[in-house]
Parts: sequence; structure tokens; C-alpha cells
Amino acid sequence: MMQEPDLQTSIDYALLEYQHQLNLRTPEQMSGAGFFRMSGALEFINELKNLAESTPRAVPQDRDNLNHQA
Repeated sequence: MMQEPDLQTSIDYALLEYQHQLNLRTPEQMSGAGFFRMSGALEFINELKNLAESTPRAVPQDRDNLNHQA
């Protein structure tokens, strides 16, 4: 579901709208705060996308191949 083109388009438009709202609400002398808010939004989106990805489980290795006579 996270790889759907419609979802990515929706996310892009939502981020653009958020950026526009930040521009209207953030005074010019506090533009750094707007930057950090936008960075946080992007980080949140990336974490949300990566939650859907599953990582492969580690396969235990067979350790019975040691030469115990050495």
C-alpha cells in the first residue's frame, strides 16, 4: 500500500500544503523553526513508509562444523 503512486501523490500534495501553511504562520525572523518543522514532517513520512517494510529474519548458522580435536 505504501508504494502506491496515488499515496505518494497525496503525500507530496500534503507536504506542499504544510509548507505553504508554515510559510504563512512562521514569522521571517523564525524561518529556522519552519525548516525544522518541515524536516520533522519529512522524517515522519519516511518512518511511516519504512514501517511497512519487513526486514528478513536472521538465519542461525550451523556451528557444529568446528574441529574439536585441534
